[in-house]
Amino acid sequence: MAEALVELTALRRKLGPTLESVGGPVDVAIISKGDGFIWIKRKHYFKAETNLDFSIRKNLATKGVSP
Repeated sequence: MAEALVELTALRRKLGPTLESVGGPVDVAIISKGDGFIWIKRKHYFKAETNLDFSIRKNLATKGVSP
């Protein structure tokens, strides 16, 4: 939802008479009490080494094991 709002704001600024101040690729992350900070979408790539905990949890989840 947050990403959609940023993209909508960027489109509105682009089409409006004001100076374009928002836009480009958007980073998306989730912060939860149990998992902490997890990148969902990064600007050019998603590096596994940047999110080792996420990769471990994802592998465990696909095997049906809870962390």
